[in-house]
Amino acid sequence: FIHRVSNDSLNLSGNYTVISKEAFSYSSIKDIIVKAPVSCIQESAFKECGDIESVIFTGTTGNSEIVSEDSLDQSLKSSIMKIDSEDTFTIQKDAFKNCTKLVTVMLPETKKIVIEKDAFYSCESLRTVVAVADACEFSGNPFENCSQNITFICRENSEVAKFVREYGYKSVYV
Repeated sequence: FIHRVSNDSLNLSGNYTVISKEAFSYSSIKDIIVKAPVSCIQESAFKECGDIESVIFTGTTGNSEIVSEDSLDQSLKSSIMKIDSEDTFTIQKDAFKNCTKLVTVMLPETKKIVIEKDAFYSCESLRTVVAVADACEFSGNPFENCSQNITFICRENSEVAKFVREYGYKSVYV
C-alpha cells in the first residue's frame, strides 16, 4: 500500500512492481522511500517534482536511514534493496525530469538496471547515485543537464564505473 507519512514524504510498500507513467508528476513530495519490489519506474512518474530531495530503495527491512555522503559507502550494504537476481530494474525516460532539488538516489541491488535517456534530466542538485547492480544499461546519458559533481557509488569493474569514467563523473567503489 501507499502510505504518506506527511505531505512531504511518500512511503511505498506492499506488492507494487511498477510506478505508473505520470503517477506522481508535478507533486510536492520531498522524500521517497520504496519498500516494495518495484521493477519499473515508468516515463515521467515523478517528472517536475521540484521538491524531491531523495529516492531510496530499502526493500522490506524497514531500514530507511539516510546517511551523509561521507559515511554512505560504509553503510550502504545494509540499506540497499535486494531484488531477485533474475530481475531487471528499469527507470524510463523523463522519470525524474526536472526534479531540481533531488540530491540522492539509492538504486536497488539487482541483476540488471536499465536507465533510459533523460531519466534524470536537469536534476541539477543531484550529488550521489548508489548503483551496485551486476549489470547496467544506459541509453545515452540519463543525467543530461545535471551537475558534473555527481558521485556514483558502484563496483569498480562494473558498467556503471565505465559510464562514470566516460562522462567524467566521480566514483567511490564498494
